[in-house]
Amino acid sequence: MLPLLVKPIRVTLTIIPNFVWIIRSTSDDSFLGTYVFDKDGNGLAVSQREVVFSEKGNQTVQLEVFTIRSSTAPISGNWTVGTPQGADAASFSSQKVSGNRYLRVTALNKNETATDRAAVVTVSWGSINLNINLTQLNPTSYMGGIKLQPSDLWFMMAGGTKEICVNLQGNFSGITRADITTSVLYPGSDTGWLTLGPGTTPDNLAAGLLYYNVRASNNASALSRLADIKFVVAQGVLIATAQASVTQSTTAPTDPLVRQLTMRLLEKTGSTYTDKGLVSENFQLFKGLPTGQSTAKDLHFSIISCDYLKYKMIIHSSQAWKIVPTGYAATGLTFSQMNDPGDKNNKKEVYISATSDLLTG
Repeated sequence: MLPLLVKPIRVTLTIIPNFVWIIRSTSDDSFLGTYVFDKDGNGLAVSQREVVFSEKGNQTVQLEVFTIRSSTAPISGNWTVGTPQGADAASFSSQKVSGNRYLRVTALNKNETATDRAAVVTVSWGSINLNINLTQLNPTSYMGGIKLQPSDLWFMMAGGTKEICVNLQGNFSGITRADITTSVLYPGSDTGWLTLGPGTTPDNLAAGLLYYNVRASNNASALSRLADIKFVVAQGVLIATAQASVTQSTTAPTDPLVRQLTMRLLEKTGSTYTDKGLVSENFQLFKGLPTGQSTAKDLHFSIISCDYLKYKMIIHSSQAWKIVPTGYAATGLTFSQMNDPGDKNNKKEVYISATSDLLTG
């Protein structure tokens, strides 16, 4: 006699970002609805009958296994689990852990193919067999997440409007503006000073780019305002979220100047360069330099091989900047970038290298 299903099971999907997507089975009133019984009243259930992994490898999900023994004809022995079956069985593993309570299933390797992987694991007890469907998505199966550009907004006390782009990652086919829900989260009692609407830039759905205008009202208080804008994107049963922080000043008439400069030393190994760390932490490793020439204000290059060392400047600046080499530096050095309009939200990298070897020291 075939096992009987007590009642229909509803399926919902929960996303754990960048790790694993899990389909959970729930009944209308209690967990009893997920049991399968044999003719004698013995029941077997597993907390999840569908497990969907992302494309990443070495992901594990632990499932709980439940049994109900009949009072008249109980099954002797404990439940067992088989090895994964199917065309992609080698990409998964299954094992019993912690006695007879848990089943552990694992996606072993990263899925770098263009198709999803699938396998079935069977949990058995007496004549009852429950199939657990395992799926590992490929990198383009679903939306990979949301990137907000910029990731934070700053307003003057007089308020105004700024635009933010919701940049969808991965496979975002079928998503429209109607699939995006926005909300504003205020940490204090000063609420309602931000409003969102369609952006000035037209949406580019084919590229996964949707634009929103964020408008801040005038700040007449004595304190800076803070808020977070939350974007929730639904793709079928999948959900992805992202937040952008918003700050409004009390006094500044213009955007504050942001300028940060980091200098790192790169050393050539074969045909590639290795980042050795901050310049100020590496000058003490140089040998044979005159006194006073091993400080953070100096750059040094190899005499014999000019490209053995080079430097990388990492620049964050909210205003325009440029590099103007003068004197000997104009003929002895090269710069990968000479000027930039400035953007405090994005870093710029400038490489500095010597142009030629010195034949005499």
